[in-house]
Amino acid sequence: MFRLRAPAASGRSAARRWLSGGFPPAHGYVQRTSVPTYHFQDSLPRLPIPRLAETIERYLYFARPLVPQAQLDATRELLARFGASEGPALQAELVRRDKATYSSYICAPWFDMYLKDRRPLPLNSNPHLAFVDDDSAERSGQAERGARLIDASVAFYRTLRDLELEPDVFHTKPRLTESVWWQAFVALLPRTVSFYGAAAFGAYPLDMSQYANLFESTRVPMPGRDELRKAPERLGGSLKRSIVVQRGARFFDVVVVGDDGRSVGTAAIELALRQILESDCRASRTDGAAAGLGLLTSLPRDEWAVARAALEASGGEAAASLRTIDEALFAVALDEAAPSALVDVNNVFLHGDGSNRWFDKSFQLVVTANGKAAVSFEHSWGDGVAVLRYFNAVWAYARRLPTLKPPRRLAPAPTRELSFGAALPAGVRAALDSARKRLRAHIGAMHVEVVESGVIGSAWAKHNGLSPDGLMQMALQLAYHRLHGTTASTYESASTAAFKHGRTETIRAATPESVALAAAFADPHAGAAVRASALRKAVATHARVTRDCLMGKGVDRHIFALRALGTELHGAPPAALSDATYDTFSTIILSTSTLASEALADGGFGPVNARCYAAGYGIRADGCRYVLRSERADVPTFARCILDAQRDMREAIEAAGAGGTHRARAGGG
Repeated sequence: MFRLRAPAASGRSAARRWLSGGFPPAHGYVQRTSVPTYHFQDSLPRLPIPRLAETIERYLYFARPLVPQAQLDATRELLARFGASEGPALQAELVRRDKATYSSYICAPWFDMYLKDRRPLPLNSNPHLAFVDDDSAERSGQAERGARLIDASVAFYRTLRDLELEPDVFHTKPRLTESVWWQAFVALLPRTVSFYGAAAFGAYPLDMSQYANLFESTRVPMPGRDELRKAPERLGGSLKRSIVVQRGARFFDVVVVGDDGRSVGTAAIELALRQILESDCRASRTDGAAAGLGLLTSLPRDEWAVARAALEASGGEAAASLRTIDEALFAVALDEAAPSALVDVNNVFLHGDGSNRWFDKSFQLVVTANGKAAVSFEHSWGDGVAVLRYFNAVWAYARRLPTLKPPRRLAPAPTRELSFGAALPAGVRAALDSARKRLRAHIGAMHVEVVESGVIGSAWAKHNGLSPDGLMQMALQLAYHRLHGTTASTYESASTAAFKHGRTETIRAATPESVALAAAFADPHAGAAVRASALRKAVATHARVTRDCLMGKGVDRHIFALRALGTELHGAPPAALSDATYDTFSTIILSTSTLASEALADGGFGPVNARCYAAGYGIRADGCRYVLRSERADVPTFARCILDAQRDMREAIEAAGAGGTHRARAGGG
């Protein structure tokens, strides 16, 4: 999962997002806006390209905890030669290309990186966000919950379609910049300067380019490189729109936006879902699509490309059904599972058994038999910025929808079952069988633990003058060092949406200061004051690194762009950015992410390699939770180490008697 933060320039406790408010559901929009949705897009600042010397210096700093000193010295020599030879030429070409394009320097190669990745989407790429449960018995059934979330999603779609969605903005002075007069003022500013007018008052607009692929979008498998495909304009400008609903092996096209461009309504959608659930109970498990064609989307991408081509060539019905899925607003999975344990819930939402999913779709709503719900999304088109905005707005809107029983004479939303022909081609049947076995094996290799802790919460952290996120990260660093005796290359995602077409940057939590923290807690002679000081320095360093990343001053994306450019121009990336140190640096062992939202129960994602621990976490006022997933068998031990680390960190701070008055200076560079 992906972090949404305020830019460093607005990094105050009062900073908050301009999120959708309580607009009455009767209007069919999640909100109305006086400032056009894309008003700030043209004037957003460009993502800065760091100076080459700065990136080299930062790279060596972050590599220092990961490799032996002799290896680091050898890399330093390589980088010195690189900085005096081919490096400046690559940097100059990168800057030249950046000036010549409308987008950011990272955007095109980042899309390529995702779309050329041939690995399966589940567990390797697609994450999920789980909604907080609806405790109302009248709204928590599968059909009821699903219908409300679908109708709320339609409201968000209509709000975006009709440009009634407020721009994404971080407000540092909300009493001023959320006032009616201020919004009227910025709405009058020309689009070419509107960002700067808003920023002058402490309001920082964010990039909204990812919203274009939120609805009616899918990732289509192709040999070598996939495509992101948007639904074409409808003939005659028709406003009618459908979703695709999956139930077991069956697919249904359900109209949710009528010819008038409005939602068909919660009640009509609920009746359609009830019909689907009832028809599924009557249908034979061996009829129709048999094993559930959604499993094909879990295959390695080149294999799925071959199977999809065969399916499209098998007859008009199959090709038409695939096109219907591709062009649907979004997908909905009505699951037969009714999970209750946290681990089971997380597994169902992240992947299920694969047969009742369409992992290619921009996003899919998953609703279980006991009314739990989540959003699972494909990752190439965006980094969670648009998804989290959608997620929050849909949750709030669905809660405000009235609880009404469908009128007796009301017709369900128009529904038709999709067909893929009387018989699947032999190659497709073989691909389905292979997909089922491989996904089952991949899921079976995972070890999953949920760590619930009341030791560290945001209230305690802030009372003691410590960043809650920094504490969560340092608990992971300390736990890993205690378990393995080394420091791991660590990934935490920061959004660079403060810039035009920004994507993400890597917050490097493993630093020389985190190593000093582990050493202080390993030293039996170190007192509480020494340990508390080391912890504060490590947390302060993490905060500084985070601010740098948010302002486009990270390391990973610049190195990524230089390597991609070197490969394009010279057939291989620079040697200085391809040695053993880079291999260690780029092999992520702790892949971490967090989001904060009152709508969010938890989230999940898979490890990026066989040695990696995936750690999604959330922190609340009185505690926190980690969801750990890895192929490593020591996940339960790692979970215990995290709890022990949190206890020891809290004990050190409290024993040192620092309270909230001490501030450490971040070290390193």
